Amino acid sequence: MAHTGKSKMVKMTSKNIVGYFTVAGIMVGNLKGKDVARIYIEPSPHPVYVSHEDKSFVYLRTGNGTRSLGVEEALSYIAFHWKNQEIWVMKQARLKILQQMPIFGGLNKDSLLFLMDLSPSVIVRTGDFFFHEQQKSGTMYVLEKGKVAVLKSWNSQNHLLAYLSVGDCFGELELLDLCPRAASVMATTDCIAIQISTASLFSLHKENLEQFTLIQMNMGRELSRRLRKLDQEIFSIKCRCQANHGFFLSHEEIIAGGTASS
Repeated sequence: MAHTGKSKMVKMTSKNIVGYFTVAGIMVGNLKGKDVARIYIEPSPHPVYVSHEDKSFVYLRTGNGTRSLGVEEALSYIAFHWKNQEIWVMKQARLKILQQMPIFGGLNKDSLLFLMDLSPSVIVRTGDFFFHEQQKSGTMYVLEKGKVAVLKSWNSQNHLLAYLSVGDCFGELELLDLCPRAASVMATTDCIAIQISTASLFSLHKENLEQFTLIQMNMGRELSRRLRKLDQEIFSIKCRCQANHGFFLSHEEIIAGGTASS
């Protein structure tokens, strides 16, 4: 039997049934000389009732049969089943948000779910630190909620380098160069962040090399973007300093400096 692999939302409205369901796929084929179609329906995010003579019923499919549930039985089933379903819906909504973040750009749903199952969410309160400069931990973070400050220590004082917000990642440099933290990161509001470890990325490497390579490229792009910004800031500072002192190198002086022996 062939699987279409298509998914679409279908509105179902009849005299007795009103609701929505998602067709996840359709298999068609031939069985004992008869055409057969099997339709796969994704779980409904809400209970669906059948109305008849001003009464509502909930039916449960079990095996090859369907039976009506009594009031207490239906309430118990709905309370249990849709509690789990609510978690499933929230998880899908979270996935859509994560897929829009630069670090996860291009990752497919299965790989992102695989990585999320290995990566806990951490809560850091205002004024507390995710990590300190020169620490070693082998983890990076992706900010889901809140805002953080990146700080560098000099003369026993913390100096602000940048602010990061939802969707930004930090700590990835340690995962790439295996050196201690280059800066400290402090929460300026209550934060929730995904903590991704070297071990989690290595597990993704074993599970799907292509997706692992993609997230490494995303990390590289993010670092490249920040390096470009830093280069521009350094250039602006240097120009202001030279302007204040009335000193600029001519074209010939730049060439001469580049060819001079060290």
